[in-house]
Amino acid sequence: MIWEVSQRYGKDEDLSLIIKGCLKFRSELDNDPSHLPFPQESCCYSFKVESEGLKDVPLPLNLLFLLWDTAEAWTGKCAECGQESLYGIGCGDMLASGGVMAHIECHQRNYFNIGGLSRTGRDLESKITGNKYRISTAGYGMYFTGNKSPLYNRLKELGYKYLPSESWLDEVKTDDSSLTIKT
Repeated sequence: MIWEVSQRYGKDEDLSLIIKGCLKFRSELDNDPSHLPFPQESCCYSFKVESEGLKDVPLPLNLLFLLWDTAEAWTGKCAECGQESLYGIGCGDMLASGGVMAHIECHQRNYFNIGGLSRTGRDLESKITGNKYRISTAGYGMYFTGNKSPLYNRLKELGYKYLPSESWLDEVKTDDSSLTIKT
């Protein structure tokens, strides 16, 4: 598997701190029944939990834990610093290209190309088969925002001392051109 330095996103120390907090407090966060969203701006899929009647859930942290543990292309070796420290934080992209965004140790986002939006979606769906989550909606050239506050506040409640400043909670990235497809 070949990861590349992301041409679209630069370094992001704040998100690295959140990932590190998730790893540090994994046992406390694992299987959180609230479907705690991962605070990200790089997943163009939302999810549903049919057994609970939920639709359009932004990328849940519990699903990320599953992907980090079991799915090829959701962890790896950083193309910039060479460390085995990548953790996927979202996937998708455009019609002709798509893949997984990841980063952590050196804060540089990396990208693993899988293929177009539908191929990336099929790849993701195959990795979550047998889990309670399914893809609910796919968006072309956009992302489903994972609200930053719930996980930030949960990590703070757990005593995590390396959170980004509170001003990070208000930072927003605008969508590229987009098209949404309900499934």
